[in-house]
Amino acid sequence: MTVEPIGLIALLVGVIGLFVEESFIVYAFLASTLLGAAAAFILTALGGATIQPAHLLLGFLTIKLLGSRDVRAGALRAVAFGSPGFWLLVTVSYATITAYLLPRFFYGQTFAFSVRAEGENYAARDICDEHRRTAVVHAQFNLFDDERHGDGRLQKGRRLLR
Repeated sequence: MTVEPIGLIALLVGVIGLFVEESFIVYAFLASTLLGAAAAFILTALGGATIQPAHLLLGFLTIKLLGSRDVRAGALRAVAFGSPGFWLLVTVSYATITAYLLPRFFYGQTFAFSVRAEGENYAARDICDEHRRTAVVHAQFNLFDDERHGDGRLQKGRRLLR
C-alpha cells in the first residue's frame, strides 16, 4: 500500500473532523468530491486499485454523524417502513447482496477481463473464434435483416427485433 500526500491531508482532515462540529466534516467531504482523479491510497496488492480522498472522508463522515444520537434517530426514522428511505434501503441491500452472490452463481458462464491487465493470464476465460464469428453474424442479421424473394428482389428494412 502506498500513501500519497493527498491521502495524508485527507486522513488529517478526517481525524480533525471527528473532534470539531459536524458541519466541518460535511463541508470537507463535499470539497473532497472534487478530487475524483486523486488517490489517497494506492493498494498495490489489489493491482494498483486506489482509494479516493472522498471515499476516505466518507468513512470519517459516517463515524461522526452516526456518533450523534439525534442523527442516528433521524436516520432510523428515514428508513422506517412506508417512507422513501425504506425502499432505498431495500434497493441498496439487494444490490449489495447480488454484487456478492451473482458472480459466484454465474462463474464460468461469463467473460471477465481485468481493467488493469498485467501479464499473460489477465482474462478469466478467452472467447473462442467460433463464438466470435457467431456473435458477429447474429449482430449483422439483427441490424440488417433484408429478405430476398424467389425472383431475386430484395425487400429492405424488415428487422428481426420488432
